[in-house]
Amino acid sequence: MASSTFRILTKSGIFTLLLLAACTTPETVETVQESAYFPMEAGRFRLYDVIEERFTPNETPVRSLYQEKEQIIRLEQLADGSMQAVLSRSRRQNSSESWIDQETIVLEKWPDRLVLTEKNQKFIPLVFPIDASTIWNANRLNSRQETKNRYTDIGISNTINGLFFEKTIRVVQQDDSTAIDRTLRAARYALNVGLVEEEQTVLQYCQRTTDCIGQGIIESGSRRIRRLVASGQD
Repeated sequence: MASSTFRILTKSGIFTLLLLAACTTPETVETVQESAYFPMEAGRFRLYDVIEERFTPNETPVRSLYQEKEQIIRLEQLADGSMQAVLSRSRRQNSSESWIDQETIVLEKWPDRLVLTEKNQKFIPLVFPIDASTIWNANRLNSRQETKNRYTDIGISNTINGLFFEKTIRVVQQDDSTAIDRTLRAARYALNVGLVEEEQTVLQYCQRTTDCIGQGIIESGSRRIRRLVASGQD
């Protein structure tokens, strides 16, 4: 009887451990409608705070703060089956100033990808389905260097600029760090909102003396961060 009881408890314990493991494993495949991570509706807008920093040897870093707004001004279903959205991108220094138009960008939504046309260059910011094992070249439609974009942090909640988002995904294009440089190109999208955070950082650290190597002292480079502050539909 004791031996039989032990076998039952052991099987029960294994089942419990497997159940716990299943509950604590992070998502690797998104189960919602993936295209909702970049919703395309006429009048939809997103407003961002932007921080730009430029570093030059032996000079004081230059820091710029301003706001950007992206809004869908035209939406069209094309004959090839894709959905095309034309967005206006505008800029202002702060909330007390008027918006100044900067450029127009075009988005095409396909069943398996999102294509962005900006400054006459095509990029692929998102592919579907959203899966942690997926790797894609965001520059496949242009002549730039090949990238290896990947999804991380799939389906997790996030708070950005005090705004809570129940489900987000992160796209990492490059995340390299050494004693002499730092490169980070990444973006985060929220379900039913779109892009909520983006960082483009390319820094070179001090190498002039052995004392400064590995200390993270910025010598040159740039950093640009966009974070959502508001979104909606006009």
